[in-house]
Amino acid sequence: MIAGMITVATTVDRAWQTLSHRSSRHQLANFLPPQLIVPGFALKLEQLFTNIFHNALDATPPDGTITVYGHKDQDQVIITVSDQGKGMDHEQRELAMDPFYTTKDAGHGSGLGLSICYGIMIEHGGEINLLPRPDGRGTTVKLVFPVDLPGFRQKHERGEVTTHDQDSDRR
Repeated sequence: MIAGMITVATTVDRAWQTLSHRSSRHQLANFLPPQLIVPGFALKLEQLFTNIFHNALDATPPDGTITVYGHKDQDQVIITVSDQGKGMDHEQRELAMDPFYTTKDAGHGSGLGLSICYGIMIEHGGEINLLPRPDGRGTTVKLVFPVDLPGFRQKHERGEVTTHDQDSDRR
């Protein structure tokens, strides 16, 4: 697996395309700046967003919008993904990262998606949190990435790690 400086907006768009068979009745509002990058593994980050979108699509009614924002804040990049579902109560948010925990009906989810997301964020030196939306309409997934993993930025500056949009990972 190839590590690099990953363009987050491109990764989000690719994850959304992966779910195009399910997302035709929903809108993605991707407000990520095109220059926003994080160090990491492109395919793992695509899996992260695919899992988050999968849950958001299940929660959001048809014709609803899933919104993605992001910005750099000193030594971290903060990304939020918000759905328009009914939201999760405190207990559900606390349990959601546990393997096999699901709020879905039997046969409609394994309960592994957010657990996998948690593992990917740990691998990337970041964190994931589930928050209620301030308007009470849905859930926001907050992702916090470090701007630099130890030694990663220096390798990028020396040209040993490249900035890319995942095309090199698909070979």
